[in-house]
Amino acid sequence: MTGAALTAFVFYSVSASKLPHYALAIVPPLAIVIGLYLDEITGRERGIRWSFRVTTVLLACMALALAATPWLLDRLFTARELLGGAPGRGVEPARLLAIAVWPSAILLALGAAAAWRLRGPARLTSMLVVGAVLPFLFIVSACTLFRAAYPWERFGRQIRETPGPVWMVGPRAPSLTFYAARPVRRLTEAEFAEHVPQMIEGWIIADRNWLLSPGSQPLGNSRIEVVDDSGQMALVRVCAGECRR
Repeated sequence: MTGAALTAFVFYSVSASKLPHYALAIVPPLAIVIGLYLDEITGRERGIRWSFRVTTVLLACMALALAATPWLLDRLFTARELLGGAPGRGVEPARLLAIAVWPSAILLALGAAAAWRLRGPARLTSMLVVGAVLPFLFIVSACTLFRAAYPWERFGRQIRETPGPVWMVGPRAPSLTFYAARPVRRLTEAEFAEHVPQMIEGWIIADRNWLLSPGSQPLGNSRIEVVDDSGQMALVRVCAGECRR
């Protein structure tokens, strides 16, 4: 199981594209290793005492690290470096990040306190509860942040209302295809300049600064209208005449 976890970690680390759910391949073998380790040390008083002391320190350090993340934003890293996307204008990334991570930091701190104070089965049960609740708590509390940083659901709803092809210049966004309910063709900047002149009506998603710069839109007589934007990404509608909502 350790070998399975290590090879999955190395394989997906080497991969050029990295999506969060790739880490799921590592979770089952690691869970088995942890379970076997706990089963082994529960029969040894000294071993389990040392293990829970280490667990207490690790949980406390993780709680402090998560709690400090909003304060470190724009000091050690930017929102784009941390998230891979950036919330739109008028949004405070530090506030959204605090809402996303502080509930998990509090739960980890409670887990550290339980590992330190409780004894016997109650301590193991507290660890089980913390481990089971933490992923769900983080997902729920981070929903607002994710929607602000990754606008694909919002973009997709608007795309569905109007027919036409959808072309994207820049990052991969598999979920946009789902929300838009139609194929999304991904182009490089060179392919964009080659293919888009034939585009009469449809949608383009691209970096706002690049898309609206002079010479980046060889669209002939078609008109473009920025319908929505989030961070640096803009949703643009291409119309043969006047763009009507």
